Amino acid sequence: MSTDRYKNGREILPVGDDLKALIVNGSPRKHGSTASLLNRVAGIVNEAGGNVNRCDLVDLNFDDCHACMRCRDSGACAVDDDMQPMYVRMRDSDMIVLGSPIYMGAESGRMKCFVDRFNAFLLPGKVRSGFTSSLGKGKRAIVVFSCGQKDGEMVFNHLNVRYFNILVRLLGCEDMRSFIVPAGASPEASIHSPQARQMIEEITRFVRSD
Repeated sequence: MSTDRYKNGREILPVGDDLKALIVNGSPRKHGSTASLLNRVAGIVNEAGGNVNRCDLVDLNFDDCHACMRCRDSGACAVDDDMQPMYVRMRDSDMIVLGSPIYMGAESGRMKCFVDRFNAFLLPGKVRSGFTSSLGKGKRAIVVFSCGQKDGEMVFNHLNVRYFNILVRLLGCEDMRSFIVPAGASPEASIHSPQARQMIEEITRFVRSD
């Protein structure tokens, strides 16, 4: 990612061929509604000329955060599992896209475990609630939740707030968008709801914006 391009004193974030997006599916179903929505996000990135790196958390072998706090001294997680290459992928990406179904009012357990391991990016400092982020500057983020309620965007809005705090306030992402989309009668039908259409329109603008 180039860091020497500015517009009105603000760094221009990568678009087109410069954009590298990491898309992470936190659903245990690799071909369910969440995956269908993420497929559409991947299509938007590809249509804009960007590059997509995808993974399903169900295929990875990683543990819960051990709370050993060794990352505070070393700047890296001490647990040797499949999170190690994911840290590299996240740092190498310009855009991080997370997707999860909503179970019992929250993200899936696998996604929760994955996000808990972001603790390794937080270094002691005097900003961002006492921490600085080692994730890297200039990143954007998208979070997509699928749920079983038509009014899920109102019922589960606390998840939008939670992930804004994690990705922007703590990890230092430049900007983010989050969406809560009702699951359709089939995974393919999930992208045809009014909420999904709005998501597609907003993400298209977000991906193509500088």
